[in-house]
Amino acid sequence: GVRQGGERYNLYVGIAKDNNQSYLLGNSYDRTSGRVNLDFAPNKQWKMLMSSSFSRGENNRIDAAWSGGLGDAMSNALPYYPVQYDETEYDANGNVAHEAGEYFLWFDEWGGTKNPVAVRELKKWKTTEDRSISNAQLIYSPLSNLNLKVSGGFDYLHLKEDVFNPGALSITTELGSANRYANYVLNWNYSATADYRWELDDTQALNFLVGSEFQQTNNYGYSLFYGQVEGPIFESDSLSEDAANVNTQVNLPSQHSFLSYFGRVNYSLKDRYFFQATARIDGSSRFGRENRYGFFPSLSAGWVISDEDWFQSKRISFLKLRSSIGFTGNAALPDYARFGTYSAANNGTTYAGDSILYPIQPENPTLRWETSRTIDASLQMGLLEDRITTEIAFYHKYSTDVLMNVSTPASTGFTNFWDNVGTILNRGVELTIKSRNLTGEFQWNTDLNIARNYNELINIGDYTPDAVSGGTNDSRVIVGQPVGSFFLVEHSHVDPETGLPVYLDLEGNETFDYNNDIRKYVGDGLPDMIGGINNSFRYGNWDLSALATFSVGAKIFDSSAKRQLGVVTGWNMRDEKLDRWRQPGDVATYPRLTLDETTYSLPSGFPWWNTSLFIFDASYLRLRNLTLGYNVPLSEDSDLQNCRISLNATNVFTITNFPGLDPEVVRDFENAQDRNMSPNVTYLTPPQERAITLSISTNF
Repeated sequence: GVRQGGERYNLYVGIAKDNNQSYLLGNSYDRTSGRVNLDFAPNKQWKMLMSSSFSRGENNRIDAAWSGGLGDAMSNALPYYPVQYDETEYDANGNVAHEAGEYFLWFDEWGGTKNPVAVRELKKWKTTEDRSISNAQLIYSPLSNLNLKVSGGFDYLHLKEDVFNPGALSITTELGSANRYANYVLNWNYSATADYRWELDDTQALNFLVGSEFQQTNNYGYSLFYGQVEGPIFESDSLSEDAANVNTQVNLPSQHSFLSYFGRVNYSLKDRYFFQATARIDGSSRFGRENRYGFFPSLSAGWVISDEDWFQSKRISFLKLRSSIGFTGNAALPDYARFGTYSAANNGTTYAGDSILYPIQPENPTLRWETSRTIDASLQMGLLEDRITTEIAFYHKYSTDVLMNVSTPASTGFTNFWDNVGTILNRGVELTIKSRNLTGEFQWNTDLNIARNYNELINIGDYTPDAVSGGTNDSRVIVGQPVGSFFLVEHSHVDPETGLPVYLDLEGNETFDYNNDIRKYVGDGLPDMIGGINNSFRYGNWDLSALATFSVGAKIFDSSAKRQLGVVTGWNMRDEKLDRWRQPGDVATYPRLTLDETTYSLPSGFPWWNTSLFIFDASYLRLRNLTLGYNVPLSEDSDLQNCRISLNATNVFTITNFPGLDPEVVRDFENAQDRNMSPNVTYLTPPQERAITLSISTNF
């Protein structure tokens, strides 16, 4: 980057190139970006700030987790099959059946190959992302205590995803298929504010702020599909977006807008007493006319106790009490959730020879803002001339009219719709301690943070836990329990005489009968405590920092374990299955081997079961970041302003009893509700990477 400036302007121009190779072979990300910033002030009254950036990212992707790739390697890539043919093989007639080096392919019951190396090398999957962001702000200060600001900007994203599945990976076709998914998103916004400072006298002042803001998001996308082709769209000149033989599906454009009016008043007295009042009126196009706008006020106050004349302490150098109460709104739901919507049949279905439309979502004109009331209080303290500073904070957040996607009886003709259904409570405490342990030639600082959150679903109206599901249905919302609690059949033990799993019904009685009617709350993923501690050291030109994070009491439901520690299917079994029942009298963790799911009292054709047997402790201690740096000494006549060399390592080691790959990584889901409803469910999810980075930075 290059920076140039003068009395009235500052200009920065920078470009960057970044190429990352994943620990998963075949997965890489290449990004090129540029940025221009310009600050211009022709006089003391006027100032203009402008910034613009552009980036292009190309992601060569591979299957992972539940979609295949590494997930297949961990689950059903049977290790006794070879990856490739070592030598050429011939059929009974002497014809070449398989060339040496050709991938060995075997297929599941759906016709897909289970050779993850072949999929990695033959499937082409590329995502290209072009993004540009521009913002401008104009500030006019007619008086020293009055500022008028107008700002606006846009964020444009073009996302293009190309997928090619070659015929070699399918048992049903010789040629492959190519897909393109494209999405265009334009966000733009403007705001106007006026702030005025009124000094009543030498000890007290008022600050006023009023303003408005408008935001709009426009979204448009489409998909293309080619059958019987030999390569992907992005590598072929013969495959274009306007080709005659392409199957095109256009997604209707969507749009949503937010309009806000807000005001704020601050009052300070002697820089010791502080009061603030704010008010917002937010409007969203996602709600109907009657419920479009919400009013969200807040109040806060602060008191610097240590500035009082009567406060005398040799140890406490700073003491402040702060408290607030405020309301916020949430409109996180699909753009047209309040409307009854229709879809066009794209499977060739017609009526009287004409294409048909069919309803997919019922109308809900009563949708309204989800509202949260938050009350918090904190005490800040400085000890020994602020060598040690600490803050303890308490919060209580009560959310009503929580927006959720809920199931509806099939007799209605629909499967689900959005509604305001719940009340959720979050409350907790956070403790922060900062300490300057040594301040001489050798410096040592410590930062510690510890937090505890309590979450509870207060009610979901007339809905049952099954009505508000998420993810893979291993967790639910249950009144009186945290959101996303495990809602499973409770596993008791393995019967020593028969080797069969024993369950507990709703009354706590033992039974061999597995059925969904005895599911209940069996735990949750909410940790008892989380935190982190960072130690930084400095001596001369050397510095060292180490950040460790921890979680205590969290639980994870391993959804892949029920496939690898249960009924024997086409999946690989984990070595934990060695602790299984073999003969009468055995006391084992896992039941006896079987190829028949009905042996475990499971429904026929359903060879896995959701029980508490697969809930594991996810407590951990992780050295998340370790950095060693050296500031190179420079001579006075050097053209360099500074030069720093650093070596950084992330995810250095983890101490945990969790038998899976990573106690912090849970299953990826397609939408926010699934992620919220299943916060601690994992399913063949790849772990975080361990990375070591050497960097050199300098300024001219």
